[in-house]
Amino acid sequence: MAKHDFHSMSMKKLLVFLLSALMIFSFTNVPPHAYASSIALTPTDDTYVYEGTNAGTNYGSSTTLAVKTASGSNRYAYLKFNLSSVASVSSAKLRVYGSASASTTLNAYSTTDSWSESTLTWNNKPAVGNLINGIPINTTVMYNEIDVTSYVQAQLAGVKIASFVLEETVGKYSTFNSKESGSNIPQLVIEQGVGSGDTQPPTAPANLTATATSSSQINLSWTASTDNVSVNGYNIYRNGTQVGISTSTSYSDTGLSASTSYSYTVKAYDAASNVSSASNTASATTAAGSGAIIDYHIWALQQPDGSTISSSQLVSGYSSPYFYKASDGGQAFMDPKTGATTSGSVHPRSELREQTTGGANAAWSWTGTNTMTNTAAVTLQGGGTSGKTTIAQVFDSTDSIPLCELEYTATPNSSGGNFQILYEEAKGAGTNIYFNNTAALNSKFTYELSLSGGVLTVYINGQQVYSRTPSYSGKQFYFKCGDYDQTATSGTVTTTPYTIVELYYVNVVHQ
Repeated sequence: MAKHDFHSMSMKKLLVFLLSALMIFSFTNVPPHAYASSIALTPTDDTYVYEGTNAGTNYGSSTTLAVKTASGSNRYAYLKFNLSSVASVSSAKLRVYGSASASTTLNAYSTTDSWSESTLTWNNKPAVGNLINGIPINTTVMYNEIDVTSYVQAQLAGVKIASFVLEETVGKYSTFNSKESGSNIPQLVIEQGVGSGDTQPPTAPANLTATATSSSQINLSWTASTDNVSVNGYNIYRNGTQVGISTSTSYSDTGLSASTSYSYTVKAYDAASNVSSASNTASATTAAGSGAIIDYHIWALQQPDGSTISSSQLVSGYSSPYFYKASDGGQAFMDPKTGATTSGSVHPRSELREQTTGGANAAWSWTGTNTMTNTAAVTLQGGGTSGKTTIAQVFDSTDSIPLCELEYTATPNSSGGNFQILYEEAKGAGTNIYFNNTAALNSKFTYELSLSGGVLTVYINGQQVYSRTPSYSGKQFYFKCGDYDQTATSGTVTTTPYTIVELYYVNVVHQ
C-alpha cells in the first residue's frame, strides 16, 4: 500500500472517530426540555348553564357549549379534565372549537370539581373562581387556544383534576363544540417535559400563620419556599382538603362559618409538578359574628344629615339612624334617598373618611404599602335596576377627586357581575370598568383596595380584578368606605332607609 494511501485512510478513521464522539457528546448533553411529549386530553365532563327561565335546565347532552354575558340570561360553559395520566406540565393549552357572533374576549376561570355534566344547572353551579387567562375571538370558526399552564401545573400538583369556566366579556353569543358533537371536540393539550431530570421538590413553606379577620374569613401568610429551578405556586389545604391555589405567599379563605375552628397547611409546587412536604399546621377560629371589627381611632364619619362624627365619638359607641349595629352584628351604614351633600358632590353619604391617629385628615404618599381590606354586605339598594352604591374609595386629596371608586350594583352589570370601579385621574374624565364577580344582596364579600409602590390594585374575594399605574405622581391620598349611593340626591334628609351597607371587618395598613 502506498504511503499516501495509508495516511489517507488513517485520516478518514480519525475523522469518523471524531464525528462519532461529537454525536455521543451531543446526545448526552441535550438540554433538559429538548425532548417532550404532547398529550391531548378530552374532557370527562362538559356542558353549559343558562340563567333566567332556563336556570333549572341541564344541557349535559348538548352538542354545543353556549357562552354569553347578558344580564338575567348569562350562559357559562363548564369543562373538566382528568390529569391522572399526565407526568409533568411544561405548557398547557385549553382548545375549544367555535366562534362568536362578533369580536369579544373569551376568558377561562378556575372552579371547583364538585359537578357533573349530567346534573349541572345554573341553580347548582359551583362558583366562578379566579381568572386564568383570556384571548380575543371573533366570527372565524376555528380552534381557540387559551394558555392555562400555571393553573394546570397547580392542579396536577394537587387534586389532579382541572375544571374551567368559560365566559365572554361584551355580550356576544358564542358557541363551541362539546365532546358530544363527535368532531373538533374540546381539548387540553399538554406538553410534558420528558427526561427533564428535575425530580427535586421545593422546600416546605415555613412559618404559616392563620388570622381570623371576621366571622367568615381567615387570612393565611407564610415564608416562601425555594427550589432548584423555581417555585410556581402553592396549594392551600383546609382541614386536609385542597381549597385553593396561590402564586404569592398569602391567601384569603372566605365563606366560612362563624365561631368555627379551621386548620391549614400549604404545599409548594414547581413546573415539573414536584410537590413539597406540607408546611406547619396553622389554626384559627372565626369570629362569633356578634360584632364588627373596626378600629374607629383612624376614622371620621360623614352622615347624610350634614354632620361629621369624630373618631373619639365613634370609639365611644356613637349611633344614629344612619350608623348603627345591625341585627347580625355588622356595622350598618344607611343612606336615605335625599339628604345633605358634601362639597363637590351631588349625593348624600354615610361614609367613613380616613384620619390619622391624632385626628387629622389622612394624607399619604403611594410610594409605600397602603391597603384597605374589608368584609362587607349590601343589604338594601335603592334606585331599582339603576341602583349603584360606592362602597369604598381611594381618594386623591391633592386634586379633591376619587382616584378609584369601588361600586356595587344589585342588578348585574354588562359583565354579569355586581362590582365595577370608576377610575378617574382628572375630574369629569372617569372610566368605568366592569367585573363579573358576583355577590347577592345580604351576602358577605371581601374586597381590597391597594395603592402601593405607585400601583393601584383591586381585589374581590381574594381575586385580583384590576391593576393600573396612574400616569401622575406626587399626590396625597386617603381611604373611604361605607355607603355613598350614586342615585340618592340632594334634598331634605329623612330617616327612611334607601340603601344599607354593612361592614364586618375593616383593616388599613400603611408601611
